[in-house]
Amino acid sequence: MARAVMSSTGTECIGKTRKGYFSFHIAETTEYLVKTGLGVKGINVDRKFFLWPGQKLSSVDLKPRNISFELHSISKDLVPFSLPTTFTIAPHDPETDMDGFKRYAQRMNGLTEAEFHTILTGVIHGQTRILAGKLDVMQIFNDRDAFKINIQSNVEKELIPWGLSVTNANVSELRDMPGEENKYFASLQMKAISGATNDARVEVAEAKKRGDIGTVTRDGEASVETTRINAANVTARNARQQEIERSNNQLRLVKLECEQEQAVRQKEAQMAPMNREAILQTELNKLDAMKQLEFLRSTQFAKATVEAESLAKVAEGRATATKLEADADLYKAQKEAEAILAKAQAQAEGLQRFMDTAEPDLVKFYLGLERNLFVDMAQKTAQAVQGLSPKINIWNTGASSDGDAMGPLRNLFTSIPPMLDAVQTQTGVRMPSWMPQQATEA
Repeated sequence: MARAVMSSTGTECIGKTRKGYFSFHIAETTEYLVKTGLGVKGINVDRKFFLWPGQKLSSVDLKPRNISFELHSISKDLVPFSLPTTFTIAPHDPETDMDGFKRYAQRMNGLTEAEFHTILTGVIHGQTRILAGKLDVMQIFNDRDAFKINIQSNVEKELIPWGLSVTNANVSELRDMPGEENKYFASLQMKAISGATNDARVEVAEAKKRGDIGTVTRDGEASVETTRINAANVTARNARQQEIERSNNQLRLVKLECEQEQAVRQKEAQMAPMNREAILQTELNKLDAMKQLEFLRSTQFAKATVEAESLAKVAEGRATATKLEADADLYKAQKEAEAILAKAQAQAEGLQRFMDTAEPDLVKFYLGLERNLFVDMAQKTAQAVQGLSPKINIWNTGASSDGDAMGPLRNLFTSIPPMLDAVQTQTGVRMPSWMPQQATEA
């Protein structure tokens, strides 16, 4: 039968045999177990053990401890001082130094905290006083790192028989011993502060001087640089203005050239028809001259030989021409009559429709306006009467009857002879014989 419990030596499992009780112990993570007693030569060290009757088991904690105290000592130059120190102490690790761990377990493990502290402070105080008595106070003060290393080395040597090692040593600032007469470090501090203050004042004054000089120098450099930049800006603006003026001049020249070229082209365009007309007129004159020359040559050259034939041909030609002219006049008159009749019929139909809604006189006035008759007659009349005695004809076309169905057509045809007579009189163009004519006055 067995049961597990927690004890000062880690986890404990207790069982019973015929010869008595036994237990199995397991150490904590920072501990080692030390077993002595029956069947054990010296001590055994491990993290787990069976504990049999007649044996004893104890645990050793490997966690480091801090030992802090204020050391009073006298330097080589007889200056008393107080030195606050802190040492970190730990047992030797059995995995690296089993003998040292066993020494600690045999000599230090059973001690109380006060006894442990007394032994350690005695060792540390002794080594520190010995080392301080070999050095001047300023050597200790100015090179505390070397002093700390020496103390740590000497103390660690003294702790080897006890199975302890120094993992760290911390030495604070040196201080004056308690008492009114001991003011060495306070005086040094005041001296250092006064010197530092004076040095600081000198450095401040020097810095102020350098600052004032630097300010004036920078102001001067800034003024010079500003002047240089302003001059460069003015130069750049002037150069840019010159470029703009040159560009404007070039633009004006280009515009002037374009205007001149345009004027020349317009003049050429205006002169081209005139030149063409002159060329054509010249060619026409040449052709007329050549025709006249050829005519003269042909007439003069063949006059004697073809005179008789010419007379016969002329007579025959006149007869033929007369016949052809008569035929042409007849054909032309027929076609013109047909055209006039067709036009008159169309106009009669249109006028009949128009007269259904308007007066006959208004229709005639509308036709005159539509064909610009009044304008043309006025122009021709003005041209005809220049230097001539005007001729006035009065036409009587008769009275119209409101009940006559052919009245509109008769009015149209009765209005045509006066207009044609005026045109013939003013322009000299004779109308065909089949059209109405004005009777010749006796």
